[in-house]
Amino acid sequence: SPAMVAEARRLHAGIAFQQGDILDLAAVPDGAFGGVAAFYSLIHIARGQLTAALREIGRVLRADGVLLLACHVGEQIVHLDEWWGRAVSLDFQFFTPDELLGYLCAAGYDACEVFERPSYAGVEAATQRVYIFALRAGAAPATLIRHARPDEAALLSDLALRSKAHWGYDAAFIAACRDDLALSAD
Repeated sequence: SPAMVAEARRLHAGIAFQQGDILDLAAVPDGAFGGVAAFYSLIHIARGQLTAALREIGRVLRADGVLLLACHVGEQIVHLDEWWGRAVSLDFQFFTPDELLGYLCAAGYDACEVFERPSYAGVEAATQRVYIFALRAGAAPATLIRHARPDEAALLSDLALRSKAHWGYDAAFIAACRDDLALSAD
């Protein structure tokens, strides 16, 4: 929305932001991005349009670019007429991991890795989450994602917690997810 773009520009003046339609990113040239993070944005795309949206994201990715997406797990559609005290008409599509992998395959991606997690009790909607790293079919990633070394556990734990705090998550949320974000040398 224009208000979200204005807020993003206010918070991060050195980054260009624009409003767009995930089904038609005409203002973005082919291969413009090395990566796209689609966190909970695809949940607002109807199933019949999801392959087209993923193809359009693929168009703006470099050949070796990475797509990281996050969705709620399930098969239902949750509709809201009111949210945070305001009248809305908003649908939330839930997807199974296998369903998402099917859409990704149909849109020309190879799935790299799939992760699932439960919600953080009391601070997030009580839904299972799925995260998928995907590459365009046949692509080799420009960036290698490697496993953390045991000696990096404390550093990565601190980075994860500071990242959540930076984005304005409150102390209750940080406390609820601390164990999930803390890594051990094991």
